[in-house]
Amino acid sequence: MEEIAATEHSFVKVPYEQLCKSIRCGQALLEAEIQSISSSLKEVSRTQGTPDELASRFDGLTTQLIKLREKLQILNDAENAAVEVSDKRIKHLKEGIRSSPNNDAEHEEWKRQRLDRIICDHLLRVGHYDTAEQLAKFAGIEDFTNLNIFGTSRIVESALKNHDCTLALKWCEENSARLTKLKSTLEFKLRLQEYVELVRQGKRGDAIAYAGKHFKKQAHRHLQDIQVAMSLLVFARQPLHDKHKEYFDENRWETLVQQFRRNNFALHSLSGQSVLEVTLQAGLSSLKNSACLEPDEKNADCPVCSTNMNALAQPLPFAHHTNSRLVCHMSGAIMDEDNPPMMLPNGFVYSRDALVDMSKARGGVVTCPRSHKTYAFSDVVRVYIM
Repeated sequence: MEEIAATEHSFVKVPYEQLCKSIRCGQALLEAEIQSISSSLKEVSRTQGTPDELASRFDGLTTQLIKLREKLQILNDAENAAVEVSDKRIKHLKEGIRSSPNNDAEHEEWKRQRLDRIICDHLLRVGHYDTAEQLAKFAGIEDFTNLNIFGTSRIVESALKNHDCTLALKWCEENSARLTKLKSTLEFKLRLQEYVELVRQGKRGDAIAYAGKHFKKQAHRHLQDIQVAMSLLVFARQPLHDKHKEYFDENRWETLVQQFRRNNFALHSLSGQSVLEVTLQAGLSSLKNSACLEPDEKNADCPVCSTNMNALAQPLPFAHHTNSRLVCHMSGAIMDEDNPPMMLPNGFVYSRDALVDMSKARGGVVTCPRSHKTYAFSDVVRVYIM
């Protein structure tokens, strides 16, 4: 229960955020249309005209009301869909909480579904949209994934990779209120990049006009960046300072893609890391110790010691163990009073069971797997730890 509560917050929160967004859009649309219709009715009441002219005005109002009803119906459908998805996700989590590990078939099916959606979520986050969509359809977990959110993200990211800010700026405009609360700088960075592209193309007049139109309202937050950007008009052909060179770096487009992803995640209450990353890092950290970083001390049965996992575990903290445990480098078994540590003449220590098995197989001799030296089993001595 605690593990589910810690990792599944976004799983439940995303459809709730979508529902709130639909409600806010509906309220804003309704208020604007009611105000417009009220103004039109007041104007009609003050206007004197022929019956045909009045009938034409009322026909226009009727058409406006019909269009409003259609727009509200679309928003209502979106709200119902969000409520339905939220209900399905809550039921899914309740099934996991209620299912008993003793009921192998039921519990294993729930764990399989959960693993599939966790993998699907990670694939969406790293940009493998087609693979994620195929997995969701194959596993029947479309309602448990955020394909619609990442579908929009995919289009915007594709445009940014093609050096086009139009869709990203439109997205910023649609979500301006939320982005302002998040103190996002994405819109300014996009405007700045469009300005840089004009300077790169040698269109200085257009660049100056663009800056005057879009940078003025951002000056209170980004004055220093704007000052450096304006100096590009002078140093565009031969940028002398590193700050100027950074603006013409092609990697800035990838930086914009990453910032858009982060803002999109925050906008929909998605965590910065996928559940797969979080659980994997937690597991590696719980197993990691200093021996995992030493090439000669690695254990074949330790996940952290494997090549791929070791790279992921490098920045993670070491496991905290109140009581230390000795693990045999040869067999991976824990060394305790029933399987005590034994030391070879060269100083390396292994478990008694592993050395006994080796001596039986080799006629009373043992070979150190690290130094490759051979000794008689009678030369092995027990180690006592105080």
